[in-house]
Amino acid sequence: MNRPKLLITALLGSFTMGLIMSAALTTIHTGFDANWTLRWGESFLMAWPLAFLLSLTVMPRVAELAGSLISEPVRRTK
Repeated sequence: MNRPKLLITALLGSFTMGLIMSAALTTIHTGFDANWTLRWGESFLMAWPLAFLLSLTVMPRVAELAGSLISEPVRRTK
């Protein structure tokens, strides 16, 4: 995967995962009330940068592992 595609994929994927996971965990841990949107927004602002960083650093290694499990080499980006 070329660098621009990797960055866009990481941005979109981390945004989506951060959005969904922060909403789910905020609801599970604190419930749904009038202040839910504020709590969820704060959670999302912490979750998205972390998810983006992990998408760029951990996911390539996970892709390598998945490739080795199915005997398919994964090409690293330069």
